[in-house]
Amino acid sequence: MEKTKEKLVTFMVVTNQPNSLVEHNSFREFYQELNSNYNPPCRATYRNSFLLERYQVIKSYVQAELNKITKCSISADTWTYINVILCLEYLNNDHNSQYLYDKLIDIVKSWSITEKLIGATSDSGANFKAAIELFPEKTLKLLCAGHKLNLCVNDIFKIKNISEKNGKYFIFDFNEHGDLRKQEINIETKNLIENDNKIKNYINCIIKKCKHLVGSVKYSESLERNLKNVQKQLNYRHSKKLIQEVCTRWGSTFDLLMSIIINKDALNTMKYDPTCQCISNYVSNESDYEAIEELCTILDPLKELTTIFSSRNYVSITHLFPTIYYFLNKEFESIVFKNEKVERLKEILIESLEKRFKYLFKNDVFKAITYLDPSYKNFEFISDSFDRKTIITETKLFLKDYYSKQIKKNVISPPSNQTDQLLTPLDSFSRSTPLSSSDSSTSSTTISSFQTPKNKPAIFLYQILKMK
Repeated sequence: MEKTKEKLVTFMVVTNQPNSLVEHNSFREFYQELNSNYNPPCRATYRNSFLLERYQVIKSYVQAELNKITKCSISADTWTYINVILCLEYLNNDHNSQYLYDKLIDIVKSWSITEKLIGATSDSGANFKAAIELFPEKTLKLLCAGHKLNLCVNDIFKIKNISEKNGKYFIFDFNEHGDLRKQEINIETKNLIENDNKIKNYINCIIKKCKHLVGSVKYSESLERNLKNVQKQLNYRHSKKLIQEVCTRWGSTFDLLMSIIINKDALNTMKYDPTCQCISNYVSNESDYEAIEELCTILDPLKELTTIFSSRNYVSITHLFPTIYYFLNKEFESIVFKNEKVERLKEILIESLEKRFKYLFKNDVFKAITYLDPSYKNFEFISDSFDRKTIITETKLFLKDYYSKQIKKNVISPPSNQTDQLLTPLDSFSRSTPLSSSDSSTSSTTISSFQTPKNKPAIFLYQILKMK
């Protein structure tokens, strides 16, 4: 009977079924057919007894696992691939930084991991950023790289508003610390921003036409059928649907534009079909197609970066510094776009990446994390040999200083002769670093654990610091 209760709860939770299902006639008949001697519980019994008992069992197991680890990180997040969900709680009060911080601390304390906490991840929302900053100084504060990358894409298309007061001009932009603040600008900067806004309006008009085109086809059964028929006539190898943009789906603007490019010939054919005249004004001309193709060249590597940062198969944080560095210094180095407007958008994107990811290059922790990954240990993504040697030297000094401090604090033990052996650098790092954004109505706290003995990080650091 206990096994049946356990399996029932597992089925209900894993398949996300409502509690009312246990009282549905078809469900009860199905259970009776499997076992006529078993009477399924009512909704109240399932919720207050079965579900609660199973929750207590799993909670005890999770707590026992947390008691074994020495270090962990948390993420206020409902999207990230994670090891364990510690809490999913509705937030009743205003989502200000102090309230969010208090909630996170209460959760951390309830699971007895306060002293084990070494990192916290949030999205780029002002309230969550401020809440994470309230954590102790020793806690590494991480911002969602995927979310920041998506904001950089938005910067390409977003119109900057210029305000005027007493003959002075102001905009909201990033300061030298990478924070978004109101700043005064001179007349030259004002003119440049106004010119950029004209370029963005031009691109936004093209994208708007693409959205109308895709929406018209997606919501018309006859147009969608005509598209498939034209694809067959033009010997398309496979049917490629048009993809709609979804504002909450990262990279969907690229998917939208790419589906237009793939179906270019089919759409041009439909444009002159009398039965498809309702979309003729939305089909792009050759000039627009050229701009779309070059814009896809910009957005494609950003889509790839988002995939890299979102992976669950490796320690994604070790890819953060090298990929952003390469993107800023090498990705578009030899690419010059024919369309001057798209060329300017490329420059705007690079400026946005430099501002939003400035924290990567100011904090030696990210260089150290990169160094500890064997794939990037030699920093070969940096082409200048002098810069590469300088960064490696700075990183070694940082690790040496960090190692010494941890020894003094008795956080890690110095290696003994018996255990002095070369270990994998990533032994001391989590296999899943949270990199997604937080939900607005609920808050979940997730945890990534460092499943290693206490002396392993010390041993590895000791080894690399002996190397010349």
